[in-house]
Amino acid sequence: MSTRSRIGRWTEEGAIESIYCHSDGYLGGVGALLADCYDSEERVRALLALGDLSELGEIIGDKHGFDERSWNPSPRGAGWVDRAVRCAAYDRDRGDGGRHARTSASFDDLKREHLIVSFGPEHLYLWRSGEGWRWFPYPFFEDKGRLLSEVLAEVQQGIDADEPRAGR
Repeated sequence: MSTRSRIGRWTEEGAIESIYCHSDGYLGGVGALLADCYDSEERVRALLALGDLSELGEIIGDKHGFDERSWNPSPRGAGWVDRAVRCAAYDRDRGDGGRHARTSASFDDLKREHLIVSFGPEHLYLWRSGEGWRWFPYPFFEDKGRLLSEVLAEVQQGIDADEPRAGR
């Protein structure tokens, strides 16, 4: 099973442009990668231009064989999952066609459209220029979400609390 997610951004007009990501959509996977590697409007736009993803990577990278994958340990340390080095995109790397970013007129429209219903993502990540990433857990009822940076700090606190401490 995969943990599916949607990754998107609010446009200046209030619409939402988004893509589907099939794997590792949880906070320690896609969430941490977005926060660490896609932290500017330019990077977010370049990511969305790839269209739907099988896997989010540390870099967008160039076209490659769809099953050619490599991973790096997370720079966040123990307790965080390994990261794909480059994105695996359905259009670019597998040649699917038609898997481009979709635009919804508003957050409410995104929730109503087939983008959420048919793909059933468990996590939604939305970028707002000047603010950064927000995280919305399923069922996406909350319009404001939570700042991803704050949520990831809470995850790190949980990891730190479970790790054996020096001198014990």
